[in-house]
Amino acid sequence: VVDAQAVSKFHAYFTEDLYGGGYCLTDSASMNGTFRNGEPMAAKERTVLEDGDLIGFTPEITFRFHTPDGFYEAIRRDP
Repeated sequence: VVDAQAVSKFHAYFTEDLYGGGYCLTDSASMNGTFRNGEPMAAKERTVLEDGDLIGFTPEITFRFHTPDGFYEAIRRDP
């Protein structure tokens, strides 16, 4: 949950990529857009995520995406 007025209740959603084994992000045609690595995502288009991608729900609200294995490696590198 992101508590910010610029992020709608159903801004974007994550899904599992059942065929490729990874994870996807889809923008729900949000008013302010969703960004992957600084680039705007097309509304309603599923985008396959890679470990370490920077996800933005506004230019000021960003998160680093990690796969389970990538997260484990990240916390091992930077305790």
